[in-house]
Amino acid sequence: SYGYDTLYKFKNEIFRESSCTFHGRDIFTKVVTEFEGRKKFLLPFDRPKVMGYMEYKVKDRYIFFKVLNVDRFGNIVTNIRSEKFKFPIGSKFMFNGKEVKYLRCYSDVNEGEPLIYEGSTGFIEIGVNLGSAKKYFGLKDDKGKLYWRDKS
Repeated sequence: SYGYDTLYKFKNEIFRESSCTFHGRDIFTKVVTEFEGRKKFLLPFDRPKVMGYMEYKVKDRYIFFKVLNVDRFGNIVTNIRSEKFKFPIGSKFMFNGKEVKYLRCYSDVNEGEPLIYEGSTGFIEIGVNLGSAKKYFGLKDDKGKLYWRDKS
């Protein structure tokens, strides 16, 4: 009827290692790889090199970082690697005079509220649920400073 002679369902473990923000991409990449003949259509490539950005710095309760990108939604992508950001979920920070919490994903805040989260590219991002973090925080240049207030 639809040209398929077999249907499949996902194993639960495929969902465990997906990002909170782009889980569809992470899950379906694995599925497509399985269906397309065990990497038949994938070409190997060298590990990408991250070039030309300063390392973030931590001093006392401050984290000084560089803005790598502001995406089309207004999310602020920092140069802070997710695996290096060792703060508990719910930790409170100040950024450009406004409080923002470190949370898992957008659904953890109400519409129009900010959050800090692990982005799908492996960097810490600052966003606003259904809004622009660039506008909300009045971002003007490519340098930022987070002040860690404490866990809520």
